[in-house]
Amino acid sequence: MTYADYARSLVACAKGAPTPEWTIVMYFYAAVHATNSILYAEGAAPLTHTRHEFALNKHPTLSALFAEYEELKTLSLDARYRPQQHPIVAGKLVLAEKLCNVILAGCNLT
Repeated sequence: MTYADYARSLVACAKGAPTPEWTIVMYFYAAVHATNSILYAEGAAPLTHTRHEFALNKHPTLSALFAEYEELKTLSLDARYRPQQHPIVAGKLVLAEKLCNVILAGCNLT
């Protein structure tokens, strides 16, 4: 599978995730794979989240998606590591899906 395939697959599975937290995590990783589909195609191979974010922020077109990516990342981190302080409500699920869709569209994966 390609990074684009992984991104599409994660989005397709996200709504069937066993918990709302995992739905948000799947949307975030769909965004990671979507942006990787462009970065890797252009020869960049960021192997960590920090390097990925640096490459994303410096990319001539993907940098326009950086704010959405960071917001989705924060939702994902809250879902994984801080669920008691940041409970998942319907609005967060809608926001995560919207952010993911914006990123996928920016990567021409819609």
